[in-house]
Amino acid sequence: FLKVGDVVHASAIVSLLFGIVAENSSHGISLRSQEMYVIVYFARYCDLVFTLSDSYFSTFFKLLIVCLSCTIVAAIRLKYYDSYEESQEHEKAYWLFAPAAGLALLLPEG
Repeated sequence: FLKVGDVVHASAIVSLLFGIVAENSSHGISLRSQEMYVIVYFARYCDLVFTLSDSYFSTFFKLLIVCLSCTIVAAIRLKYYDSYEESQEHEKAYWLFAPAAGLALLLPEG
């Protein structure tokens, strides 16, 4: 099921990216959410740097998901920013990262 999950996840991100390009607009997409996804993916997949992954398939999809997510953020910030509705971003969620990082250090896995 992990392989199917990776394929579906990457497909969803590709679909979002194609939607942005096809509509030539980032209307209705939260830039903050996309930036937070990128941060989460970097934190979650940092094992690629320190260990060899269990399979080439898994490594490929981890890298693909990170690259596609970064591409979405770059596309919104650089090419489609004029259609981005910053006034619709209601929450300032960046303050969540400090407590989350603290809890991650206090409650390590294993």
